[in-house]
Amino acid sequence: MPRMTKTDSLARGVLLLLAVLAGAAPEARPEPGGIPWSERTRRFVLLGASIGKGWNLPAFPQRAAMPELSFSFVGVYEFDKSRALDALLLHPENRPDAILLKECASYFPGDPRTQRSLVRRWIDEIRRAGVVPILVTVAPVVAPNGMLDRAKEFVKERVLGRPDRAAQIRETNEWLRDAANRDGLPLLDLEKALRRSDEDRSLDPAFTSGDGLHLNAAGYARLDAALAELLKNRSR
Repeated sequence: MPRMTKTDSLARGVLLLLAVLAGAAPEARPEPGGIPWSERTRRFVLLGASIGKGWNLPAFPQRAAMPELSFSFVGVYEFDKSRALDALLLHPENRPDAILLKECASYFPGDPRTQRSLVRRWIDEIRRAGVVPILVTVAPVVAPNGMLDRAKEFVKERVLGRPDRAAQIRETNEWLRDAANRDGLPLLDLEKALRRSDEDRSLDPAFTSGDGLHLNAAGYARLDAALAELLKNRSR
């Protein structure tokens, strides 16, 4: 039998390694947080404001026939929710599986750079804590209707120089969709559930309580349907 050289041994070793790698399972896709976005994701907290409060999410599992889930609501009535988020993440044993980050249309227009920097920071903090961040698009507002409403918007934009609220909400929602897609995060698209159409992205008047901003029962039913659909698709 020919004597095996050092080169032969190295070649055999390389071939053996390649064979092992070829039969190995593919590398798992990184999860959005320490807890995978799957059927094991069961304890949810919505960090939001008025629409979040009116939604009555603690009763959602019963409405959606998903008794294995639990939801709670933490209300913060300003854009910056940093202190409330810190409290939610403070004690590891009390952390939820997922946190829904929802902002209200009332906080627009604002400084887009500051707002997006905060959301970016919250995403990173939530993921470092082993919790799944769920991005939530901002619910749209009803388009100005009638001469008086249009005159008010004209004064705000052209005379006072204030940014257009509806336009900034649309831009923010596009940014949230891009961020969710880029980072592989779940997205609850409230705008899509509530808008008139893909072309007219204002709030459908059928879903407003009458002030053009807050929702009625039909609007909240649309949110329930959107959330239920998202949760059904959470196992990969």
